[in-house]
Amino acid sequence: MIFSFLSCTTKNRKLISKWPNGQIKLEEISTDTPNVYNAREFYENGQLATDSRIENSKLNGKSVAYYKDGKLLGITEYKDSKINGQVLEFHRNGRLMFKGTQENGELVDTSIHYYQNGQPKIILLFKENRKIVINKFDSSGKTIKNATDSLLEIGYC
Repeated sequence: MIFSFLSCTTKNRKLISKWPNGQIKLEEISTDTPNVYNAREFYENGQLATDSRIENSKLNGKSVAYYKDGKLLGITEYKDSKINGQVLEFHRNGRLMFKGTQENGELVDTSIHYYQNGQPKIILLFKENRKIVINKFDSSGKTIKNATDSLLEIGYC
C-alpha cells in the first residue's frame, strides 16, 4: 500500500491519497461549516467505497458504504463516531440483509436479519444487553422458532 499525500485542492475537494494505479483512494470535500467535511474512500478500481460526514474529527451523520461493483452495501447513522440510529445492510442482490437500531454503538429494540430472497430470517429484540429471539424463519418464510424470552445463539451468513 502506497500513500501519496497531496496538497491539491479543487474548489471544495481535497485529494488526500491515491492508489498506485492513480485512482483516488481518499478525498475530503469541505462544507461551509468549519471542521465539517465529507470523507470519501474509493476502491482501487475507482468505485466509491464509503461516503461519510466528519465533524470535529468524528463520524457524525449518515455514512453510506458500497460493494466494489457499486451496489449499495449499507447505510448507518453516526454520532461522535458511534453508531447511533438506524442501520441498514443489503445483500449484493439489492435486497435488505439487516435492519436494526443502535444507540451509542449498542443494538437496541428490534432488529431483523433477512435471507437473500427477501424473507425474514430472524427477528431479535435487544433489551438490557440481552439478545431475545422473537421469531426465526426458514427461507420460505415459515416460522421455525417462536420464543418470547429465551436466548438463542445463531450463526450469521
